Amino acid sequence: APELFNNQAATQKVDIFATGITFYRLLAHIYPMDYQNFHDYQMAYQDTPPYMKPTEIKDPILWDLLSKMLEFDPIKRITASEALEHEYFTGPEAIDDISPEQRQLAEQAQARQQDINEDIREYEINPQSIVPESVIKKFLIGYIQHKPSKQSFEERDKEQKYNDSFKDILHQEEQEKQNEPYIN
Repeated sequence: APELFNNQAATQKVDIFATGITFYRLLAHIYPMDYQNFHDYQMAYQDTPPYMKPTEIKDPILWDLLSKMLEFDPIKRITASEALEHEYFTGPEAIDDISPEQRQLAEQAQARQQDINEDIREYEINPQSIVPESVIKKFLIGYIQHKPSKQSFEERDKEQKYNDSFKDILHQEEQEKQNEPYIN
């Protein structure tokens, strides 16, 4: 977060900024700023340029939330509770996205709370906070099917070492050519 480059105290607003960076990366497949060293980041954050909306983000409501999370000034940056109350999470489109399974699970939790006075937390009765088991299973199956095997990581490492060695040889040959006397 920008305030960390200015030796300001780290607050929960740092986490909001970090979450904004993560969302940006997930949605746009790039970082909003990508520098190679601490000094470059520090200089960029001092200039406080506004982030450009990436073409991958089409929803203006999502961009509004994201830009508030990525606000350079921690005083102006959205809080966690404000973010959760943002239209992106509470607006009509978000309500329409609640599945029947989410509604059913929330209703079951409310019934348990009323019938047997079970200790139910607020997020268990809020259908927007519920991720059904079927969604988790679908995600895990997709992840497992597309997850690179350990062998492919090892093969990639081996190939990278080979490429690095080849580059070293080419570089060495180039150096030797430069050191050879010129013969006409």
